Amino acid sequence: MGKSYTEYSFMRHGGNELVYNADMVPADAIPPMEAKRDEITSGAFEVPIDPAEPS
Repeated sequence: MGKSYTEYSFMRHGGNELVYNADMVPADAIPPMEAKRDEITSGAFEVPIDPAEPS
């Protein structure tokens, strides 16, 4: 029987890192993006996921 590794594609489990080109993003948008990333990876913010909906 195969194992589902889906959870490892989630940022909280080390997958799907935030990637951006700082030259193309307004400077004032970077700190909030990085703060939200930190909340997600720490578990303080949980992104709602509907497994019935294709991503």
